[in-house]
Amino acid sequence: ACVSVGKFRQAEALLESLKAAAGAAGRPMVSAYNLILKGHVAADNLDAARRAFGAMSARGLSPDAVTFNTLISGFVRRGDVAQARALLRS
Repeated sequence: ACVSVGKFRQAEALLESLKAAAGAAGRPMVSAYNLILKGHVAADNLDAARRAFGAMSARGLSPDAVTFNTLISGFVRRGDVAQARALLRS
């Protein structure tokens, strides 16, 4: 709900709470990150989306198809095909 109304700081605070509660559980955390990424992409804040993607990777979580589709669609909408291709290669 926070992401859909643009309350990214609250959403990220909830994500931090989830991290603490989830411990090593991976799949729920990937879904939570995907929601954060979706919100940033919808707001055309791709720098924040890349930071969230980096934080996800730093946590040892493997991005899934939803992660990549969300980011790639954001870069394509912005016209940054080079970034979209770089993600496809990663």
